[in-house]
Amino acid sequence: MKVSRPYITKVLHEDVNFSFRTAAKLANALKMDFFPALRPQEEGRNAPENSDAG
Repeated sequence: MKVSRPYITKVLHEDVNFSFRTAAKLANALKMDFFPALRPQEEGRNAPENSDAG
């Protein structure tokens, strides 16, 4: 993957945000498929702080 071992450790411990490209490279290195799934947000999570509604 041409990334450092500490970076891989951070990815595996969910201590870093990474791109879809990096996720695909990781899946390829592990001989796995990469297929991100989209799902509805949980209520109250990632809601905008300043909403014009209401």
